Amino acid sequence: TESSEDEETIDSRPPTPRARYSVAKRNAEQLTLQLLTHLERHKIDAMRRKFEKNSLKVDMLDFVRIMRSALPNYIVRKPGEKKKKKSAAELAGLRILDDEEDLLRNLLELYREIDVNGDG
Repeated sequence: TESSEDEETIDSRPPTPRARYSVAKRNAEQLTLQLLTHLERHKIDAMRRKFEKNSLKVDMLDFVRIMRSALPNYIVRKPGEKKKKKSAAELAGLRILDDEEDLLRNLLELYREIDVNGDG
C-alpha cells in the first residue's frame, strides 16, 4: 500500500539533529543513573567528606578524580575482554563501559550537568 511505502521512506531518513540530541541526552541521563548505582554507601560518605573539605566546590578535574576513585574497577571493561562474555555486573543488569576514556567522558558530562552555574 501507499502508506506503508511512505512509512518506509520516513524510517530510512537520517535522524534530525534534534532527535540525535534527544537520544544522546537520554543515554547520558541513563548512564548517570547507572554510574550512581555502582557507588557503595561508604564510598558516598567518603566522597561527601572530600566535597565538604573543599567547601562543596570542586573543579572538573577534582570532581572526576573523586568520582573515579569511588567507582569500582569493574565498571570499565578490561582491555582485550570480549564483549560477548557478560561479566557478573552485566548479568546483574549494570552497564559496563567499553574503556576508561568512555568513563571519563561520562564523568565530565555528569560534572557539566551538576555544575549548572559554572562555578565549580
